Order: sequence, then C-alpha cells, then structure tokens
Amino acid sequence: MLDYYYLLPYLGNFGNDTRRKKQRLLKPGANEGFTSEGFTPVVDLRHDYMKVGPDSAPDEQIAVFRGPGPDLIATSSPDYESDYNGFHLWRLQGGKLRDVTRQALPFPVRDSELAYELPRLGTTIHVFRFSLEPRSRKPAFDLLWRRGRFVMQRLR
Repeated sequence: MLDYYYLLPYLGNFGNDTRRKKQRLLKPGANEGFTSEGFTPVVDLRHDYMKVGPDSAPDEQIAVFRGPGPDLIATSSPDYESDYNGFHLWRLQGGKLRDVTRQALPFPVRDSELAYELPRLGTTIHVFRFSLEPRSRKPAFDLLWRRGRFVMQRLR
C-alpha cells in the first residue's frame, strides 16, 4: 500500500509529487491551516486504505483493489464544499503508476457531476451526485469490485 502511495504522480491541487512531500502528508497536523482543523491522516494498511490532507485541497482517499491480475489503485478527493472532485484509477506498469480510469470503469468519469467515496472496509465505491449543498447530496450508484473489475449497481 505505501509503495503505491509513494508512486502516485501527485496528490492534491499543487503536486505533492516527491517522496518527502508525501511523507509530510502522513504526519498529523502537518497541514494545519490548509485542511480541516484537527485533521489526522488515516493509514490503514490492513484494509489497503489511506486518507491524507494535501495543501488546501480536499482530503485525498487512496484504496487498493486486489483480485486476479494486477492491483488497481484508486484515488478520490470528493469535496462537497467546492466545485472540485477528482477520481482516478491507476495500475503499475513498467515500474510507474499509469492512469487506467477510462479502461477500468464501465462508464466515463464525470468529476463535475459525481463524487466518489472510497471504502475503508469492503470493496464498494459509493458514488454521489455532486452538489455544493451538502444536504442535497444524493446517492447515484455503487461500483462493486467483482473478479478484478468494477460493476455498476444502480440504487433503487
């Protein structure tokens, strides 16, 4: 998990592209004044999940999905207080992480319309309709990780 974290090309709006910068994001309070007050990074290696707070960017979630074939690394920064949402899927190829979002999802990503919340437990990504008003955030669908690929599950 940490190896993948350090291979990510960037985190947040302003890069955080070096190992030293990424290590700094793992320290509690390292980004005070930039992220939510009292933010403490989450590093849950047992469940292949992390949450860090890059400088003045939404909290970044990282999760590893394992199955037959190469691991899939997901990064998501759902931000319900601004118009920024980011979601990417990565695979290790030639010693680097390559963006495979378009190939790995059953639909095109629409960051301006949807927000993706990665699971700390389990393998289901919850997808919400994006809205600046937190109370109007509504579930759109779930992405289920099945046999090494994502399957969309519509909500009733």
